[in-house]
Amino acid sequence: TVIVPHEESDLEETTTRAIKLQQATKNALHAAIDVAHVGNTIGDILLVIRNHAKMNGYTRCHGIDFGCEIGKELACCVEHDCKIDSIKFQPGMIFTIGVIFCEGHYAHALWTNGWTRSTVDGGLAAQFKHTVLITDTGPEILTEMENV
Repeated sequence: TVIVPHEESDLEETTTRAIKLQQATKNALHAAIDVAHVGNTIGDILLVIRNHAKMNGYTRCHGIDFGCEIGKELACCVEHDCKIDSIKFQPGMIFTIGVIFCEGHYAHALWTNGWTRSTVDGGLAAQFKHTVLITDTGPEILTEMENV
């Protein structure tokens, strides 16, 4: 969903910024998936995402569903300094990797509908996520859609 602020802005310039932000966020997601191999850790994924954000001049949104395993053993939100950063991937693990980059400050506000969020500084944000299965031969994206 694209939410345009009430102030007038140059649509072409905003579109260019949005495309750059979307591409950087999507690239970070795929780079994070690329390190989701047996023996690597959630911390390895976090490092890749942080580095992509910094390299592209964006902030990473904090405090929103980031990497939750589907199941009973690891059903918590993974954030920096979380004790589960060191958990090693094992075959059969399934979890979601979600990346949210912001062009300005990462602080966000939850709207009264309980779902929609916006950056408090009015900057653009982009999110991409996939559910991934860890296999002996590497990560398998379970939510990939062809021709989309």
